[in-house]
Amino acid sequence: MPERRCSFPLLAFFSAVLASSVMQPRLRADESEGPVQVAAISDFDDWVVSLAWSRDSKTLYCGSYENVVTWSVDSKDTTAQNDQVSGYASSLLPISDSQLLIGGYQKALLLDLKTGEILREFRGHRGQVTGLAMVGEKSFVSCSDDGTVQLQTVDGEVVRKWSFELPATSMVVIPGKELAVIGLGDETRVTQPGSIAFLDLSDEALPEPTELHKSAVTSVRLSDDGKSVLSASFDETVIVTSIESREPTGIFREHARPVNCLAMVPSTEWVVSGSGGRFKKKNELKIWQLTSGRVAFNGEPHGERIRCVAVSPDGKYLAVGSYDETVSVWDISAFAK
Repeated sequence: MPERRCSFPLLAFFSAVLASSVMQPRLRADESEGPVQVAAISDFDDWVVSLAWSRDSKTLYCGSYENVVTWSVDSKDTTAQNDQVSGYASSLLPISDSQLLIGGYQKALLLDLKTGEILREFRGHRGQVTGLAMVGEKSFVSCSDDGTVQLQTVDGEVVRKWSFELPATSMVVIPGKELAVIGLGDETRVTQPGSIAFLDLSDEALPEPTELHKSAVTSVRLSDDGKSVLSASFDETVIVTSIESREPTGIFREHARPVNCLAMVPSTEWVVSGSGGRFKKKNELKIWQLTSGRVAFNGEPHGERIRCVAVSPDGKYLAVGSYDETVSVWDISAFAK
């Protein structure tokens, strides 16, 4: 690859990152421990773009084009499919044992998992719904690649709405606070910087985004301790930002293609990241330690871009979705405490 050139706005940030021992670049993988693949799911006719686990870690939901596949850990088989989605099922959020929120094109759907019926439609976005997160027990936030973010109740009442100039690609809500972190950027404009925005859900004011990446932010996740937010980007990096200071504290540079997705192994410092996109090969799955940057696993389990990853709440299983129209499921018990 050609040498990367710095285009970040703050040179002081890079000096601090390079001097820091938090994230050391070019670390070698330790192959002594790693995940073991236990299943492959191929019930798709298009890209797999979203994944979510049930709260009891026994069921996996997989989103593709106009389709959501339900897969059982116990039977290692597909138990249901729902084709009522408009466009790609680009975001999935189980809100109870019997209900699933699905983000599709221009709307979110509330699915009854027992009957397969759509209970309610939530409109208000003009593009693909790219992120969903609960706020308490009766409200949720949705974001879209049209740049809008919407707070509404599960009964359908819109509480607030914000509009950013860039597509909102991902989102996470900080537990116990009325604060969401929004990932922003346009993947079709690779030279346009990517940003994150700290959005106060109790205020109608639109925050000024923080420019971090050279290209679009593709995924945001909270660290397990809730003190940092991780942002993955089309620029092939993951940046760690302190929620308290809202300043970058580290950078992970081990991917050789755009980093498309992130997940955390619960109650640990292990981060899962998936990449791929610009060229064939280097569709990498990596598991690495947040505090040291040590890469414990590096593999290429899929033939095309890795688009989504999800770790089960019990920390035992990892699901990986790809543009090759498959999902691989891995036992990652070795990484759980």
